Amino acid sequence: MVKERVRLCKKAGAKNQISYKMQTGKNVVDEILGLSEERDIDLIVMSSSKVTATIRGLTSTTRKVIDSVKRPVLVIYEE
Repeated sequence: MVKERVRLCKKAGAKNQISYKMQTGKNVVDEILGLSEERDIDLIVMSSSKVTATIRGLTSTTRKVIDSVKRPVLVIYEE
């Protein structure tokens, strides 16, 4: 699924580097924060199954990343 979405971004004209990394067995929030610093990420894109009137309504991993990271985070609602 991720490879297909990267392909669609490139097809739509994304000219910058698009990358992803998947790991298991590690704290997801710590891994995202570490990689965003290590790779000097411009934008973190995450999905959430909940979208509410305020950003405070988001929970779990997405909320923890937003609260902890020093970079912009784009949250996409995914059913």
